Amino acid sequence: MQWVTIDDLVAELGETKLAELSGDGSEIVQSVVNEALSLATEEVKAYVFARYELEETSLPNILLHLTKKIAIYNLYLRKNRELLVPIEVTNEKKEAVRLLEQISAGNLKIQLPEKTLKIIFHSGERLFDDAHLEEFRNFRE
Repeated sequence: MQWVTIDDLVAELGETKLAELSGDGSEIVQSVVNEALSLATEEVKAYVFARYELEETSLPNILLHLTKKIAIYNLYLRKNRELLVPIEVTNEKKEAVRLLEQISAGNLKIQLPEKTLKIIFHSGERLFDDAHLEEFRNFRE
């Protein structure tokens, strides 16, 4: 599931720019935009899922904002492989990743429930019963 929609990107970039980044500039190529949005969503999830339980229904706005910035970078990178991505877009992507690293490390808190750490210990089947274990202890002494 994508967190950000094409409409969110249109609001950020405008239809003309989004059409230019996703295709030849005449119209928005929905499949290209969806791929950029999916990749951005997965990247954000990878950072956040390490520490937080993700509830798709109530995501903090910061995650939506960071997803949008990464998706925009993905679109520029796809369109301009042979050229440079504008420095402003690159800096926004770097800042988004920096914030995601801070969230993942727990230095920046967001309004999601944190995962509980579970330690599972399984000793397996005992090879020696108490009598054999006592014999072994006596043997060592």
